[in-house]
Amino acid sequence: MDKRILWVDDEIELLKSHVTFLQGKGYKVDTATNGADALSLVKTHKFDVMLLDESMPGRGGLETLVEIKEMDPALPVVMITKNEEERLMDNAIGLKIDDYLLKPVSPLQIYSACKRILDTPKIQEARVSPDYIREFNDLNSLMQDNSWDSWLRVHKRLCAWDREFDQFRQTGLESTHDDQRLNASRHFSDFVERNYRNWVSSDKRPPMSMDIFPKFIAPHLQAGEKVFFILIDCVRLDQWMVIGPAVQLPAGAPAGSPATREHSAVAVSSAVTVSSPCSSGWAWSASSTTTSRSPSSAASACAAAPR
Repeated sequence: MDKRILWVDDEIELLKSHVTFLQGKGYKVDTATNGADALSLVKTHKFDVMLLDESMPGRGGLETLVEIKEMDPALPVVMITKNEEERLMDNAIGLKIDDYLLKPVSPLQIYSACKRILDTPKIQEARVSPDYIREFNDLNSLMQDNSWDSWLRVHKRLCAWDREFDQFRQTGLESTHDDQRLNASRHFSDFVERNYRNWVSSDKRPPMSMDIFPKFIAPHLQAGEKVFFILIDCVRLDQWMVIGPAVQLPAGAPAGSPATREHSAVAVSSAVTVSSPCSSGWAWSASSTTTSRSPSSAASACAAAPR
């Protein structure tokens, strides 16, 4: 079914060539010359994207946007304006527009903005299948490598694919991915069972739970830094992959650097800890310790429970 666009502009008659261009690309385009008519159309029709002029007589673009979002919060909106004032842009972005274009706009600019919004999910989903098929073979090869760091890479990549399949649910590869994860869990459990006793008594081992303090906390304390240490139990690695970036250092600011201390930034050290063998799934966890000189910043040791 053709995607449907609503274009709201008090000078829409001057934009007929743009409308014709969009129609030639397969889009159905409805038009309105004011905010009131736009609201009436949104009440009675389902649109996939809205092109909204900021400066219109009567009910302006921002006022119309507020009411549109109350009626249909999920409707993507592209704001089009002659005004380059930063305050206006901030207001529009704060109202959760999806794109912002400055007049004059060409038909290609309008088409590109609509395509980014309407076609990006479809394009990304189409890429998932070939990418996963290549990754499937790479992961199987990694599972044959009898080392803990290879298993770490396997687990991280499987978790990344978990997130991909959560986003794109109609790829047809979900059961294949589930089978691969189950197979990996079985092999990993055997791997841990074979090596765990030696790890406990050897220095040549993956970071384990008893290594967290001496390796990742003590060095900051010995350097005289203030440390906030929070242990979060039963958090999976895929969950940590989502929340972890929120406590990462600013780009280019190494942990312990003067710039880091000056700005009370957060320093994160990541490790992989291995716990006892678990026949039901992954037996290790990804853990991170965070240090900070600011009470408002949190330290975090994040443990990923077996799936």
